[in-house]
Amino acid sequence: HTSSIHINDSSDLSLHSHQSFSITVNPAIVAKPESSESDQRGLLAHTQSHRNGKKTNIKIALLHSPSHTQIIYHAMKYIHRDRDLLLESLLKWCGILQGAKGSLSSFFGISHPKRGTRKLLQSFHAANYLDLLEYPPSEQNGFGIDGFRHDHDAINNPEIQALLAKHGLEDDCPLPTDSNARKILWKYCLSVAGTSWHAASLLMGGSADEDERDVVIHWGGGRHHSHSDKAGGFCYVNDVVLAIHRLLHSRANGVDDGMFAGIPDNQTSSSLGDKSTPRILYIDLDIHHPDGVQSAFYSTDQVFTASFHRFAPGFFPALSGSIREKGGSGTTGLGYNLNVPLPAGIGDVAFIRMFRRLLFGLVKSYDPHAVVLCLGADGLKGDELIFGSGRGCDNLGGFVDFECTSTLSGEGWNLSPEGLAECVRIAAALCAGVNDVAILSAPSKEVID
Repeated sequence: HTSSIHINDSSDLSLHSHQSFSITVNPAIVAKPESSESDQRGLLAHTQSHRNGKKTNIKIALLHSPSHTQIIYHAMKYIHRDRDLLLESLLKWCGILQGAKGSLSSFFGISHPKRGTRKLLQSFHAANYLDLLEYPPSEQNGFGIDGFRHDHDAINNPEIQALLAKHGLEDDCPLPTDSNARKILWKYCLSVAGTSWHAASLLMGGSADEDERDVVIHWGGGRHHSHSDKAGGFCYVNDVVLAIHRLLHSRANGVDDGMFAGIPDNQTSSSLGDKSTPRILYIDLDIHHPDGVQSAFYSTDQVFTASFHRFAPGFFPALSGSIREKGGSGTTGLGYNLNVPLPAGIGDVAFIRMFRRLLFGLVKSYDPHAVVLCLGADGLKGDELIFGSGRGCDNLGGFVDFECTSTLSGEGWNLSPEGLAECVRIAAALCAGVNDVAILSAPSKEVID
């Protein structure tokens, strides 16, 4: 009886057997696989799970609220632009959000995300790093970590610049100098981390006011590049690691105490049995390797980390992602880390079939209690990262007219609204059990329906 959380870092394809799936812009998903046998009919084709020895309808929760979307949008719009708002609008007009109160309500519901606390962040991140992110309040005479003054002029101080660089707070992860922008960034860190922790909590027993779920989705999660004391790859805090920590400590008394802002303690329970040690399978489909997650669990066999990504000289992150990285030598983690470098230009059919084979094999052999998925949309067919100089557009197909350019777009961060919509279409079709080849052709009325 396995569970799974999905945490996506953009938007994505799906995992359909074992009651898990994800479609999203930087999401996190958690779900519980029913068995290790692969059922190719798709997620919605079998909507029952075994809970406490009884068959019951599979329960899926989307952690969503307009205010949560706004927090993500305002904090990350310099890179996401408006795609968080586009996804919310797409879900609304496709009837997903309304369906949670109507036609889909027998198995699908929406829960309001819970904001985390500094205590939650500090369960993984270093205190001095969080001090920089939080920015000490003005009542402390404007001075913060190491006695440096945190204002616009001080930020140009060479010593402060060196300090920020040490913690990765530069380039793609700048620390705002504007006080309002700093507050928004800190609120974003608390919200993203709290929501993914919330997802894991719902998966492993729920709380006094929320029922246990088999699948939980967080559209805004998947910040898999952040390390304990360093930002990177547009990731300030690692909500993926925090969610996995929540799953690993599901039996601990008071595991959620102090982790949610404004929530009383002792509000959660655990659905894990008393005998087995929790095993968590982490699968990452982002085109970039999840260096922060890999390093966090490289020396343990309680988390099996599997990543499908591009690995090439100089490609971010440049120092990790090799197939040779199999876990810490001399530790129990050796053999519990799998990197699968993908060839540039890999097609959707080949990718989906490869993913299915590896996924079902991993679930069967590792037999996890929970599956955590990080599903990045920057590996979508048509992305400039893959179809750059000299590759052309002859094999893109489909109903979306992707524009190919003669140059690569940085590290593949620029996602188009059309790409996001196509991503949702593919994921929905996979979950509904549509044939692989049909998914990639121009969408028929049946596929759309």
